[in-house]
Amino acid sequence: MAARFDSFGLEDLVARPEDAFRLCALAMAQGQRIRGYRGDYYRLYLGDAIVNLRTMTDPETGEEELLGMDTHAVSSCVWETKDWGLCPQEVDGERPPLGMPSKDPYICHGDPLQRWAMYTQTKRISEDRTDVWTAVVSVVNADVLTWQSLGEPLRLNMAAFPRWVEYFTSEEDYAAAQRKKPPYENLVLAPGDIYEAGTWAMSDAFMADRDHWPRRRGPEHPPLERDDVLLRGVVKDAKVGETYMGMEPMTKFLSVTVSTRFGDVELCHPFELVAEEQKDNVKPGAIVSTLCTLSGDAAIGEYAGGAVYSEEKALELLRYFFWRGGAQRLRGAMRSDGAVTFLANRQEGPDSALALLETVGQQLREADLLQCKPGTVTGVDEGGETPAPCLPGKRCLLLGDGLPGDHYAFLCLVDTDSLGRIREITITNDSRLDYEPDFPNTGA
Repeated sequence: MAARFDSFGLEDLVARPEDAFRLCALAMAQGQRIRGYRGDYYRLYLGDAIVNLRTMTDPETGEEELLGMDTHAVSSCVWETKDWGLCPQEVDGERPPLGMPSKDPYICHGDPLQRWAMYTQTKRISEDRTDVWTAVVSVVNADVLTWQSLGEPLRLNMAAFPRWVEYFTSEEDYAAAQRKKPPYENLVLAPGDIYEAGTWAMSDAFMADRDHWPRRRGPEHPPLERDDVLLRGVVKDAKVGETYMGMEPMTKFLSVTVSTRFGDVELCHPFELVAEEQKDNVKPGAIVSTLCTLSGDAAIGEYAGGAVYSEEKALELLRYFFWRGGAQRLRGAMRSDGAVTFLANRQEGPDSALALLETVGQQLREADLLQCKPGTVTGVDEGGETPAPCLPGKRCLLLGDGLPGDHYAFLCLVDTDSLGRIREITITNDSRLDYEPDFPNTGA
């Protein structure tokens, strides 16, 4: 993740463990609390820089546990697209990506409040060729999203933190400088392009070690991280950013708004990172080339105050659970008297209810009922000794094997209160309910 205090000249704030502890205490006392589904974040503004804490309550002790820190920048740059996905990742308390070994270079590793997203663009070049561009983004305040909102664009407030950065006024100077860089940092990109340098460097190292061939990037070059990207953009604006602790000024840094094919991004770095002969190039219209980490804040717009609670959001959380596990994400969305009912087994209270949900998820996987699709109850037969669990028009999840014909073994229903908190989750095979999936599987 992007805990880049050096980008703002703020390394002294975390130079020693006791310094970092004081900063965390300040953030929790004076920062904005942002509720996620699994835990909470604390956002502390230090002038134009932002420190974000990730915290989570330990279910066994009830104590708040500090998971880590991220940095971000005050930025007006927002990326918004429906062409996005989650990077494959191993998250504590969730199932690993299906069929991918833990050491696979494409897998990100993090705690329950961390996520990495991929923005994608495609362009048809010819009948048999399509160009694809992908940008890996480290997401700040990630757990305010369910990550299962079908059709909802992903909106992130964007910043970038360079390992190195260069500014040019001519294409020739840019290309010449790039060719001198180490492997995976030396591509000459088209204007606005982003290249997954870290992903490809780690993939090369992984396959070289596995298949016993020489690495393209030798040990004389520092290893790259999974979310390191090579970026070429155009400077739109450059200004001096300032950091404060209360009213006391601390540091100044360069804050450069850069245009890319995905949108604008705020590039933040110390003045010293720019070579002396390039400092006059830091101006609108200049070419900027950088190896950096992209950071996107999810707590904006509808989610500025944190996670949103509703029946639809609860169903999205359940879709995530049936896909990846981690029933504890539902704890924050559940009432203290919330319940889970599976056939004739009903458990009340978050601890017992979520334990039952975990058991149900395990049993479904053992039975190869791996598909979970959104749908709607279209009809209800009023016969039977007990009332039907819902009325027509109720949104639901359909659980089954995913084979053509849309025959599902179970329906999952959610009942929420007026605040959108989960009152009860019901998983049933009641034959009186007719349903229609949002996306029928015709086998075509």
